[in-house]
Amino acid sequence: MKKVFHILWLLLTALPCLAQQGIPVLPLEVERLPDMLEPRYSHALLWVNGELVAIGGHTTGFVPSQTAEYFRDGRWHRTEDPLYPHDGGFALPLSDGRILVGAGFAQPFGIGQTWGMEWYDPSDHSFSPAGILSRKRAFASALELPDGKIMVTGNHYDGDSIEVLDQDARPLYTQTVTEPRRNPLLLQTSDGDVVIEGEHADGTGWNAFCDLLDGAAQPSTLEAAWTLNCNTFPFEPERFAIAPATYLFPTCRKGEIQPSAFVVFRDGRFSLLETDYIIPQLSERGDTLSWMNSAFVTDRTARCSYIPGSDEKGYLYLLKIDYNPALDGGKARLSLLCTPQPLPIRYTETWTRLLPLGRIAMTGGIFHSNFEPTAAAWILHPAGTRPAPDTGHFPWWTVVVIGILLAALVALLLTRRVSPSPAETPSPEQLEESRMDQIVHKLEQEKMYLRKGLTITDFAAELHTNKTYISYLLNQRCGKSFSDFLNGYRVEHAKRLMREQPQLNLAEVADASGFADESSFYRNFKKATGLTPAAWRKTEKTNKIPI
Repeated sequence: MKKVFHILWLLLTALPCLAQQGIPVLPLEVERLPDMLEPRYSHALLWVNGELVAIGGHTTGFVPSQTAEYFRDGRWHRTEDPLYPHDGGFALPLSDGRILVGAGFAQPFGIGQTWGMEWYDPSDHSFSPAGILSRKRAFASALELPDGKIMVTGNHYDGDSIEVLDQDARPLYTQTVTEPRRNPLLLQTSDGDVVIEGEHADGTGWNAFCDLLDGAAQPSTLEAAWTLNCNTFPFEPERFAIAPATYLFPTCRKGEIQPSAFVVFRDGRFSLLETDYIIPQLSERGDTLSWMNSAFVTDRTARCSYIPGSDEKGYLYLLKIDYNPALDGGKARLSLLCTPQPLPIRYTETWTRLLPLGRIAMTGGIFHSNFEPTAAAWILHPAGTRPAPDTGHFPWWTVVVIGILLAALVALLLTRRVSPSPAETPSPEQLEESRMDQIVHKLEQEKMYLRKGLTITDFAAELHTNKTYISYLLNQRCGKSFSDFLNGYRVEHAKRLMREQPQLNLAEVADASGFADESSFYRNFKKATGLTPAAWRKTEKTNKIPI
């Protein structure tokens, strides 16, 4: 019941946050984590094996940090030190579980670039060398291609090129670019190409041309009146991808830094996104809202994106973009989430990472000055529902509060249990059988295998047990690891899609089956069937694949 009253208090104290523009507002619950071991900004933030990992960035005094740390068991732990500084570098998780970290500023104050790349091994929190780049780089972006190769491009106030590496980060070839870019956007298209868009390396404005990985340069389709101010950090496609080969970005009018609209990149072109409200620029108190575009994050399971922001008094906001209606030709829906009280730290920039169950981690950041980053870390819990419109009879929040209290009463009644007598205590074999039934139900009935990034830790939490027991059970009963067991369901789902919806391309099949990307889809499909998805589909058409 304490939790119920806590939520009730959040709702009541958030009522002053009802925006004058009419945009719906919900309370934003935040959870303060212990501070990181070191203040950071411009660092990499990852979610790996159920752990938050922060690598590099710069610390107090605008000095590059050659350290990393991870959050586990309620506190931050120091990893083995990286081999090179990565302030403004990239951290690329690969489909095989490895993480390639590279580039960054070489000296304090964002000066110079570095050559080095290294592997981060999350199993033992160690770093090992991975070779060097073809040129020194900072503010570079990296992308794993469907065939397992790696592309890197982008630089800051220096020359640029596209370099392609093999899956072990060894150089294969380089190619020229029309103009140098910093933190370029690497946008995959449905035909397998990559469009490279971005701001000029010296920060003078959006480049008039875009490059293609496998084609000739062409004019950018972003309208001249707009620019994308979301590339303070190296581009990470999962932050902006809302569907296969489809990306959503906040956009600003030229000469401005605050977003006033959204654009969608699809089929190689940018177009404005229609929304039911405009992006608010003032709070209901009349304070200026500052949106942190680079901390944009997308939850594809919930089909929505978020931009964090703050006002002059320190209240933290999330602008929620429910883009699902827009995918069907309608307008995207906007709503606002606001903390009941100001945070003790004001932000003008921070860094985020989507976590399981729709939570958002927020670590480090600055308030105006790169010289004094913060070590603060938070978990944001976005509200899951959009408030009902005002009917003129009862305020929407009254209905919400009554609904929560009724739900709490029902939950209280349902959670009462009668302890079994000793004679009714199940045997270990019965317990294992029951738990396996629960596992199968979660996958076959609730289709949890469609959830991207699902880890054994998250799955165990859904069953109110631990990952060690789940791993033991699957090994004993099925002779499989959790990863193989999960991907087996995804492969079967992909087969059904290819049989029943032959118009889908392989990228769409991979996305709809729960795979993180095409590389993971190809690898696991071939492991399970002995054939690539394309070969299986071709053979299936001739009825040579047994059901």
